[in-house]
Amino acid sequence: LIFPSHLPGYMIPTHIEHLAVLPLTGNGKIDRQQLLSEWSTEGMKDKYTAPRNEMEARLVSLWEEVLGVSGPIGVHDSFFDLGGHSIKVIKLLSRISKEFGVTLSIQTIFKGSTIEYMANEIQNIKWINSQQSPQTVIPKERIKI
Repeated sequence: LIFPSHLPGYMIPTHIEHLAVLPLTGNGKIDRQQLLSEWSTEGMKDKYTAPRNEMEARLVSLWEEVLGVSGPIGVHDSFFDLGGHSIKVIKLLSRISKEFGVTLSIQTIFKGSTIEYMANEIQNIKWINSQQSPQTVIPKERIKI
């Protein structure tokens, strides 16, 4: 039983599915990649929303790279529902910084863990940066001795 009042939103499952058999790797461990790919392609087909612009498409590529998922990732899918965790958040933030030239905080990802939310945050930061006028550097006069 899950108690939503005691857990943060990202820790509460949005989808629970009963499996008769868990997929296993060659050494008998649970094959998480196969589980994730089956879940993301079958369980989320009805909720999939394709990227609507270039920024969202670029974020989908970054998510696929960081999460190791090749299935379709929609703009409303949660980073944490697709297998993201704190270490992968750090990797994602690093790649976002390199790709878009902006710095998002860890809190931003936990607050809104969807591509749609991240794309809006990146656009907002870029807009704010474009509105700030560059500081004019006034050269100091040379002092004659």
